[in-house]
Amino acid sequence: MSVSVSTRRRVGSTSLHLPVLGFGAAHIGELYTTVDEADSRATLDAAWDAGVRYYDTAPWYGRGLSEHRLGGFLRTKPRSEFQVTSKVGRTLHRPADPKTFDRGPWTGGLNFEVRFDYSYDGIMRSYEQLLQRLALDTVDALVIHDLDVAYHGEEGQAAHEKALVDTGIKALQELKTSGDIQAYGMGINTNQAFEEVATRVDLDFCLVAMPYTLLDQESLTRGMQTCLDRGVSVIIGAPFASGILVTGSGAGAKYAYGKAPPDVQARVQGIEA
Repeated sequence: MSVSVSTRRRVGSTSLHLPVLGFGAAHIGELYTTVDEADSRATLDAAWDAGVRYYDTAPWYGRGLSEHRLGGFLRTKPRSEFQVTSKVGRTLHRPADPKTFDRGPWTGGLNFEVRFDYSYDGIMRSYEQLLQRLALDTVDALVIHDLDVAYHGEEGQAAHEKALVDTGIKALQELKTSGDIQAYGMGINTNQAFEEVATRVDLDFCLVAMPYTLLDQESLTRGMQTCLDRGVSVIIGAPFASGILVTGSGAGAKYAYGKAPPDVQARVQGIEA
């Protein structure tokens, strides 16, 4: 069966069918380097001209900048011709101290601090905010973003998971039932989460960042299989390991959104040889 950029696949048991290739908009939020408006627009134009019609962004990307830029571009296109997903779990606010505010890890981005909130009210507020930044009245799906011990610590993770299970999921279910969104899923950052999440929360899909890349494939028979057995679709969010499999090894190579460690560099060098 031939596959092209326009080939679509069904998400879980929902009515949503997404293209097999999409555009991840973290970099127009200035992840590794500043990106001027002209380069951002040229990148989006090139993706569209190549046939890309699925775009994924998040409030976290550039602290709102990615959504603003993507929305400005998509406003020039017929809504029926593209699909867009964004993320919930963070809300954006004026910094408590604007003079000392640090925008890291973004090299640029906007001057908003983020607050994690996976409760009903937090997810609804995150959703309403992102629609305004995108200047759209709908998105096709929402992703629960960075519900991960690495961000919250053990105690914080437990509290945020409780908020999601107790009330947050209800918000997503209501948005889906009302037709505001067609599906919802969760972002996955670790193999452990990949194996556990599909059995703990009722989801339509998982958006997998690093547990599966073209360099790391152990999750094929573990977390991915668990999802597929339960009818949960899997979207691969970082097939090139966040950089090194595009740029190659060497100084400045990125892996898992940071500097590529020596063992990863060595593995990639083995492929390059």
